[in-house]
Amino acid sequence: TSAKVGAKIVVTGGGFTKTGNSFFFYSPDTNESASIKNLNSADGTKLTVTIPSTLKARVFSTYVINAGGSSNTVDFTIIP
Repeated sequence: TSAKVGAKIVVTGGGFTKTGNSFFFYSPDTNESASIKNLNSADGTKLTVTIPSTLKARVFSTYVINAGGSSNTVDFTIIP
């Protein structure tokens, strides 16, 4: 999956809480990271995330943390 900086993406999965979800981008190669906190999920299966303008084009590991724990990581590519 890929998108440009500033794009809104819909993350699908399970176990999201109605409030208090945090979405993380992390690049192990460069230690570059960003997070979006306090995301809501009305149905527990979708989060809408805007890709931060501070991130550079590369592959990031992404994951979610909430009151239920931490998700698995999924690679996401930010494109120029």
